[in-house]
Amino acid sequence: MANAGGDPRWAEALQQARAGALTQYLAGGPALIGLYQKAAAEARAVLHAAMDARRLGHRVALPRLLLEQAAAGYLNEDQWDLLGDDWLERAFAYLTDPRPCRGALPPLTRIRPRLGTGNTKPQGEEPSYRLADYLAQHGARTRRLICPPAEFWDAATRHAATPADHSALARAANARGRYRHAYNLWQRPADRGDTAALGAQIEMRERTGDREGAEQLARAGDPALLRNLAAMREQARDQAEAERLYRAAADVGNTAALSALARLREQAGDQAEAERLYRAATDAGDTWALQALARKGGRLDTGGRWSDLLRFGLEADGRVADPW
Repeated sequence: MANAGGDPRWAEALQQARAGALTQYLAGGPALIGLYQKAAAEARAVLHAAMDARRLGHRVALPRLLLEQAAAGYLNEDQWDLLGDDWLERAFAYLTDPRPCRGALPPLTRIRPRLGTGNTKPQGEEPSYRLADYLAQHGARTRRLICPPAEFWDAATRHAATPADHSALARAANARGRYRHAYNLWQRPADRGDTAALGAQIEMRERTGDREGAEQLARAGDPALLRNLAAMREQARDQAEAERLYRAAADVGNTAALSALARLREQAGDQAEAERLYRAATDAGDTWALQALARKGGRLDTGGRWSDLLRFGLEADGRVADPW
């Protein structure tokens, strides 16, 4: 950026041009915008699908099936009715033709994995395309306030390239109030063991009142998810349900759930049970429970534990807790 000389076009080229191809980026940019503006409705629909996928978080390699199936949502009824049977072939032929681009890459470039890299695609697998960087930037600026149509989200759910792409697009859908699409997009990463994706699905079910479905998902995943669900119930002031779920999480080995359960028992005035649970959590290695015991001035069974309390420098009622 320091060498851009205050020219925003050079600044963008320095940041976005591939392999230092500044001249091609700057010369090809206007040509690419011209191709975009002159494109027939079907070609522009494919480009809009590609722009939206990139600006919403999909990686560089855009599967053709995603673009094909999403494109229909960018055409109005009249445009759709006037399409010929070969509309997709004509759209991709227009968008992948490098001749009008003044040495720059065309709007879409088919990605060809290099031989010997381990990235070669099996024969017959659908190709992927790269959206020209200049158009990706243009789309990010001009379409930032536009929410893609339902066809885009459905196509992304079926054909986004990787679980990471699904998660990125799920977050984008959720932020735009497309909750059904977000839930469906999180399914693939959740199936691959992504606890964040599964946690998002649990939260959505809980938020929509499907408490049974939320609990089923939480029990099927990491015990921390069950604890998190208990925290949601506690936040909703359903203490009985929160305690039940904290106990369930503790039963399957979540130490933090023991401490949370102890806190609830302490708030309910059941000091003996609270201390018992804090001790159990401490025995399992929960340092927060150790601190809680120190603040309560609880008696500990071993001198080693007392040295731990001293190491934390904790106090109870303004004095160091009596170890004996």
